[in-house]
Amino acid sequence: MRILIAPDSFKGSLTALEVAKAMEEGIKRFWPHCRTFTVPMADGGEGTVEALATAAGGRIIPCQVTGPLGTPVEAFFGILGDGTTAVIEMAAASGLPLVPREKLNPMATTTYGTGELMAKAMEYGCRKLVIGIGGSATNDGGMGMAQVIVADLGQDISQLPGVGAAGGLGGGLVAFTGAVLRSGVEIIMEASNLEQIMQQVDLVITGEGRTDEQTIYGKAPIGEAQRAKKYGKPVVCLSGSLGPGAEKVYEHGVDAMFSILKGPLTINQAIAGSKELITDAAERIARLIGLGMVVKGRFKEKD
Repeated sequence: MRILIAPDSFKGSLTALEVAKAMEEGIKRFWPHCRTFTVPMADGGEGTVEALATAAGGRIIPCQVTGPLGTPVEAFFGILGDGTTAVIEMAAASGLPLVPREKLNPMATTTYGTGELMAKAMEYGCRKLVIGIGGSATNDGGMGMAQVIVADLGQDISQLPGVGAAGGLGGGLVAFTGAVLRSGVEIIMEASNLEQIMQQVDLVITGEGRTDEQTIYGKAPIGEAQRAKKYGKPVVCLSGSLGPGAEKVYEHGVDAMFSILKGPLTINQAIAGSKELITDAAERIARLIGLGMVVKGRFKEKD
């Protein structure tokens, strides 16, 4: 059995790589000799730097920048193996988790820190920037970012798809830097050679913190499932929780989905025990697939 394990992060709990390793541990409890390929995924939000740095042999640079509320925050960016490509998550400098609940107000937040990350990457000699714009706490159209780095290029972006992403940062990047908007999932799948790996495996396991009706709009599990279907590979989605509309993923290439939860838990309990919950759930999935293989074999014998 050859299995590709390529989940997104479980935000607020585990990174994509930690989730993948927990899944791998559970699968190998049942199939200790199966061959697994662990590939951390992201969709442009949190985890994008780690996913691309892992895939491309890069490194992560910590730094201090201006947070969404104008106060200093500890952030980071990645430099890929070529030494000239930087990966930035706007969430690291201008993201929602950096704003306390009582101060949530997009009219009072800025993308200035994202611009600082871009400037710092260029100080390291990077000339190509890949910027993940998910998880925004801002609504400034990229004006804060523009204060740090560039002039208005005079582009008409009013009809360009995706310019409203991340509180308008997508549009700001196009207008002020000449950026090209692309799917975050597609970029990471390309960098990690995911399509080539898919052709070698028997099963794809993906997942995310919460699968619901929003998953079909560019999230990692759907990007992977659609690519896997090109090669006739079955796809299982193992997520932290399943929300309203989650069944829509069946229309986009996912064959089965599961939650890691075994019973009623508070959010804090689920987060604290997420690794063990993921590992146990992955083992149950492996056992169920193994049972299905046995049953299928018995039906063939009777036929």
